[in-house]
Amino acid sequence: MTNTEDAGPATARRMKPRPPAAVTLAFVLWLVLVGVAVLVVLAQLLAGVQTTGSAALVVALEAGILFLAVKMRAGARWARSLLTLLTILAVLSIGAMTARYGLSFWVAPSSVLKTLLPIGQLALQLVATVSMNTPKAAPHFRYKR
Repeated sequence: MTNTEDAGPATARRMKPRPPAAVTLAFVLWLVLVGVAVLVVLAQLLAGVQTTGSAALVVALEAGILFLAVKMRAGARWARSLLTLLTILAVLSIGAMTARYGLSFWVAPSSVLKTLLPIGQLALQLVATVSMNTPKAAPHFRYKR
């Protein structure tokens, strides 16, 4: 049984409704973001660019984001709020980097990954945040758990 309509009356009351498509999209995007961040850190660790301690810290932070994404998918408003706050901080961080170093920091030919990765991650993060805050997603976060 995949939906509450398929179940009998007693089972329907115990089953949690499926998250809306907007919440599922946001969840998948957060999973992609965490996966990419962990892969980048591991690649930097293997290349000798990252220390073990800083890599462990990044992986721990990403595990926290994964935890928030799982809770958000389950309908926790506080997790959605914290993920939204993380997105706001990411936007401010990109803005601060641009203000400090200018646009040439992002368009310098020194490294394509240096430019594309943060901008791409921010774009995915913005889509995930907007998706989980749409009116279609709102009822999912009102359901009592």
